[in-house]
Order: sequence, then structure tokens, then C-alpha cells
Amino acid sequence: MTGPSAGAPGGEALHRVVYRSEMALVGTAAEVGDEIRAILAASRRNNAAAALTGALLYSGRHFTQVLEGPLDALERTYDRISADLRHSAFDLVQFVPLQARTFGEWGMAYVTPGELDGIWDDRPAFEPSAPLDVEALVAALRRALAAGERGVKVDLPRGRS
Repeated sequence: MTGPSAGAPGGEALHRVVYRSEMALVGTAAEVGDEIRAILAASRRNNAAAALTGALLYSGRHFTQVLEGPLDALERTYDRISADLRHSAFDLVQFVPLQARTFGEWGMAYVTPGELDGIWDDRPAFEPSAPLDVEALVAALRRALAAGERGVKVDLPRGRS
């Protein structure tokens, strides 16, 4: 890539990271649900402060997450998430520069497998060992979000969109 990506603060280049992991949470369904809600709340707060956007797909025992934003904030966030003991079998699928945000209005959208029914039938995102077509995943998440308006939309500070 030659030069900064559109919309990055201070001329910083935008990047995307996609990872998959197994959930290492234990407890009742209610306790796990509470913990996932806490993860989402913290992610939305942290992502807004770091000018990160993205989507989290949760499928029972697996997470697949797409994050995008300035490189330095993305690297710090990735390091924090990959060290989080609530994840195991952590797999970095993609870390690439971007020309523009895909999830620009979403501080951290949340999508469940049922929301992808009829949108994305080839679902290797749920199997951490299977190959993953990241662009197909991103397109499916965007369609699911457009249909369901899930997550929390954010207004990034001017120059960060």
C-alpha cells in the first residue's frame, strides 16, 4: 500500500485483523451469556476510544471477529485479545491494510449464526481448523447487519471514519 488509507486519524493507515478462537468460558448458559454481554460492552467502550470498528460472530463455542482501524490501536487491541484467557485455539486469519472501513458505523456489531441463515450458507467461520474466505465472511456480516441492525453504531471523531 502506498500512503495512508482514507479516513484514518492523523494520516495513519487503516488495517483489518480477522481472528477465530474457541471460547474458554465455563459456566451455565446464563453465566456464559452474561460474560459475552460483558465482553461486548467492554469491546464497544474500548473500540470507541481507540477508533476501532468491527463485528463479532459468536457460534456457541467459537468467536470470529473482524476489527479495523489505525494500525497502532489495532495491534494493541489484538495483543490484548490474543492474551485473554477467555479464548483458546487463537487463530489469526488475516492482518491486512485497508483503503476504507467496512464496518465504519459499528463500534462492535454482534452477529449470531441464525442471523446468517439465507445469507451465508458456507460457514467455515464456525470451524477454526477450516479455511475461511474472509471477504465472503465480511460481505455476509454486512448483509446480516443491514437486515438486523444489530450492535451499537458509533460516531467516530471527525477524520477517523
